[in-house]
Amino acid sequence: MPSYAAEPLLPAEGAVLPTIGGTTHLFEGIPLRAVPERVGGKEAAVRASASNDDGIDIPWDDLKYDPSIATSAVGNLLKVLDKGPLWIVYPRDDHGALRDDIHDSRWIRPLNWLQIVPP
Repeated sequence: MPSYAAEPLLPAEGAVLPTIGGTTHLFEGIPLRAVPERVGGKEAAVRASASNDDGIDIPWDDLKYDPSIATSAVGNLLKVLDKGPLWIVYPRDDHGALRDDIHDSRWIRPLNWLQIVPP
C-alpha cells in the first residue's frame, strides 16, 4: 500500500538518549529517515534549516545512525522558548562516530524547514 505525504509519520522506534553537558536527555519524535523515504528520496541528502537560517546538509549515510526530528525532551513537548518545537537530534551516546564537530553541527534547533536534495 503506498503512503502519502499527508499521512502522519510513525514515531521513532526508540528514544534518543544523548548526553549533553554531562546530563542525559531523552528526546522523542520521528525518525529523520522517514521524511525522504516518504517522498521517494532514497539516497538523497536532507537539507535542514534552523529559524535563524543556519542550514546544513545531512547526508544519506548519516541516516544509518537514526537521527530524529524530536518533538519532546524529557517527556515535555519542545516549546518555542526552548528553541522548539522541533529539533534534529543524533544518538551521540550510541555511536562514537557521532561525537565530533561535524555531527554536532548537524543538530538543528529549532527546525524551520527540510528539503530533500536528490543524489
